[in-house]
Amino acid sequence: QVHSMAGSAMAHVTALCAVILFAEPGSALTVSSIEYSQLPKSIGNVQKHFADEGILVVSDVPGYAEARRAALQAAIVCLSGSGPAETRMLERRLADGALRRSVAAETQGGALMQMNLGCPSFEHNAEVLRALVHMALNQVLRAWVAGHPAESVLLRHEAGHAFPSLHEAVAGARHLEHFHMYLTPGKPQTAEGSPASLDLHTDAGLLLAFTAPFYGGGEVHPSGLWVKESSGAISALELPQDSLAFMVGEAARWLPLPGRPLPHSLWLPGNSLRTWYGLMVRLPDDAVQVMDFKPTTQKQFTFGEWWNNASAALVSGEMLVGCGSHIVADLTDSCPAGESWCWMQCMVFPTNCTKNTAQCVHRDGTPWSNTSEMCPSCTLTCPASRGWDFCDRSAASDMIMQGFVTFGFKGSSTTPCVILFFQGWVLDSCWKFWLGTFGVFVLSICLEGVASLEPKGKYVSTLLPLMYTWRMAVAYLVMLAAMTFCVEIFLAAVCGLGAGHALFRRFRPVGSLSGPTLCCSHGPAENRQRLYRDARITPILQADNSVLLHVHGMTCSSCTATVANALERVAGVVSARASLGDVHEVSGRTAPGVAEVWVNAGFSGVEAAIAAVEDVGFQAKALPKR
Repeated sequence: QVHSMAGSAMAHVTALCAVILFAEPGSALTVSSIEYSQLPKSIGNVQKHFADEGILVVSDVPGYAEARRAALQAAIVCLSGSGPAETRMLERRLADGALRRSVAAETQGGALMQMNLGCPSFEHNAEVLRALVHMALNQVLRAWVAGHPAESVLLRHEAGHAFPSLHEAVAGARHLEHFHMYLTPGKPQTAEGSPASLDLHTDAGLLLAFTAPFYGGGEVHPSGLWVKESSGAISALELPQDSLAFMVGEAARWLPLPGRPLPHSLWLPGNSLRTWYGLMVRLPDDAVQVMDFKPTTQKQFTFGEWWNNASAALVSGEMLVGCGSHIVADLTDSCPAGESWCWMQCMVFPTNCTKNTAQCVHRDGTPWSNTSEMCPSCTLTCPASRGWDFCDRSAASDMIMQGFVTFGFKGSSTTPCVILFFQGWVLDSCWKFWLGTFGVFVLSICLEGVASLEPKGKYVSTLLPLMYTWRMAVAYLVMLAAMTFCVEIFLAAVCGLGAGHALFRRFRPVGSLSGPTLCCSHGPAENRQRLYRDARITPILQADNSVLLHVHGMTCSSCTATVANALERVAGVVSARASLGDVHEVSGRTAPGVAEVWVNAGFSGVEAAIAAVEDVGFQAKALPKR
């Protein structure tokens, strides 16, 4: 991020557009608009506008008309003066001699960054306008993506997990905003015979949201925007004064959504003063195209890297790779071994792919042969490696982080494939998946079988550790299989354990324990009682002596626990246990309880034990040993 406002403006302006071609204008084009309140009901129209025309015009945004006029009128005052704003703006002389003054702003994580230009009136009105444009943008994004299947992944993070929605992705990105003021010299009102202010180009962002221009002095002029229609005709775009337009940019190719990046140029009328606001909508810097994501590669080609490449090319004065320049020649020979050139980068060969079989293709699989076409969605692939139907092999994982998923016999092309134990064991087809599931079932049966074995003979001391090691290895494999979060594999593990227990329990030695601890043991009751007895006598074996105390005031189990804990904090006490006294049948009085204390040579003495009991609210005195 550039620290100075002027530097930021330069970075934003140079990254704003990618020059593609040059053309002369012709006729006029009127794009039908959609009312803001009707956007949720006009999903098909929104997608059609973006797919066919590359632009959507929205009208009747609440509060927008007044906010537009106030902000753009205040921009004239701020950008025309010589105050503090002058040091924070960027000036550029355009091809037709017009002077453009620009101030930049940003939106990060949904928060509008303050402009701090020293023009309070403009900053206030600009903030209102920016907020309303963002509000309309959210509605447009929801309508644009509404027809897309909910289970289909639009984008992935570089780490591999999918963005929940396009709205979430855009909300977390950094967006660029500009207020432009154009001062044009005296030139003919028509564009014939005069150069364009800005040549025909497409914008680099996902969408460009912009206002209809505002002309100083109340003058009425055309929008000055000329667009290249899908037919190839260059037409002037008619924009209603209080409309808000959304134009598709090159980054839309990163998404599986209908959208045509719209080439456009600017022809300014002579002797005019014109202000304009635009919001460049970007994707998150760590966003990765679904088709480009490689689960075996740590470093992915991200949107931020693509954007920086575009910015660097424009700053250096070069055209972007893929824009009809000689730069777009095949540069495979300059790529490292195992990689081939595809659009703007060297890409790693897919599995079982060579230099002769690798192809740079569009998202739909058609080869990228028109080198004058920008193709950020192009990817390097082999024809035989495409078309994963059962699951998404590009996102294969040994632990699906989306929660439990199920595949059945048809699978799901948008669900990551399961990697079972080893990197090469990718269950990417129906037969592989069910073979792996059956294997987990058999492995779980084997686990119970190993637990039922009891070695005999003179090699018992050697066989026992080996059998325990084998049993733990199988147990951890079953655990890893269950942790794939695949319903079928999880059920295979559980059912296999149940089947194994039913099959091998008849061979389990009498009295053996199948659980790892006393509480988890499945052995006979007499064994659990024996272990419990052993647990009770262990402190006695560790102690050198014992002390008995009469304790008055204990009435419940909580009291006995309090007394025992207090005694065990005394130095030299190994263990302590307290019990309640008996209740007299006639008087109903409770006899004093008894505390039994096991001590070693470091015991502080009976007085210390009595003091510890009294500190917690009870009375105690020593009793003779039994």
